[in-house]
Amino acid sequence: MLLIAIFVCSLFIVPRIISTQKFQKVKVKVEYSGEWKGYIFDAKTSISTQVNGTKEYTLNRNCQETWKICVAVKKLDNSANPLTLTILTFEGEIFKTKKTIDPYGLVWICYSLP
Repeated sequence: MLLIAIFVCSLFIVPRIISTQKFQKVKVKVEYSGEWKGYIFDAKTSISTQVNGTKEYTLNRNCQETWKICVAVKKLDNSANPLTLTILTFEGEIFKTKKTIDPYGLVWICYSLP
């Protein structure tokens, strides 16, 4: 009976602890086999890049309030190969991911962290 009570409490308490955690670093990952152009920005950082292939970026938190990160990536060819954009924790847990297979496809994510 005690184990059931602990399990039920953990279902309600643990998610709140994780969701209020202040992340100091996140990764932005773009997976694509071809050429792409992207923009990564938050309140104080702006990165513009043109890359061929998969690339990963690390962003450091630069604010005390809610941290909003926006990323836009566009394929620069008419390939139907998938381009996947992911924002994840520094440890690898996924916050948000989007994908396109459209030729010259565009994906974007804006994500807020506590």
